[in-house]
Amino acid sequence: MIKILVTGAGGGLGQGLIKSLKLINDLPLRIIAADMSELAAGLYTGDSAYLVDRCDSPNYMKSLDKVFTAENIDYYFPGTDLELLFCSKNKNRILNDYGVKTVISSQEAVDISNDKFKTYAFLKKNNFNHPKTVYFKDFQEDMGFNYPLIVKPAIGCRSIGVHKIINKKELLRHKEFKEESYIVQELIGDDDSEYTCTVVKMNNSLISPVLPLKRELRSGDTFRATPVKSKLI
Repeated sequence: MIKILVTGAGGGLGQGLIKSLKLINDLPLRIIAADMSELAAGLYTGDSAYLVDRCDSPNYMKSLDKVFTAENIDYYFPGTDLELLFCSKNKNRILNDYGVKTVISSQEAVDISNDKFKTYAFLKKNNFNHPKTVYFKDFQEDMGFNYPLIVKPAIGCRSIGVHKIINKKELLRHKEFKEESYIVQELIGDDDSEYTCTVVKMNNSLISPVLPLKRELRSGDTFRATPVKSKLI
């Protein structure tokens, strides 16, 4: 029996992981769901359930310890964005101390993808298409940006703090933009051209085909995703 822990069982990603694991019918799986809230819907869809601390709590590892030990977990799937950095930093410790394999990208990949300015810099360095981007503190009108433009925190989620700015007057009205973390980006596309792509790396060498998904958002989160075929993407 393969025992898999899925945390963040109340969110869309956590519940999606549990649903996907349940579709596997050629492996003997036991799914353990965990969340910080007893109201998390996904808790009640696993084979067993646990309450854990917030991932930014100093006691988070201790709360995972009880699950790893009680259930003899084989694999740990983090089900929230907030856990990604924690898991990438601690995956070796979790493996050495508990024998649990954490399904997570490298700390370098997580660090880049968590920070929108670092993502821009990575894309530019490797000659990928990218939106023109600067930190707000470095922004000047003569840099060639056209209105409307996008201003948002470099690190964030669910479109929190994202603003579509239509002119200079509106830009100057937001005092919070002067914080170090805000970036300015050119506006590309619209609500009808929102896509995400999935690529899976297996066995350290096998790379899956790219799966493009057209997204519909609700409060910054994916509400509906439809697979599409696109040679361009």
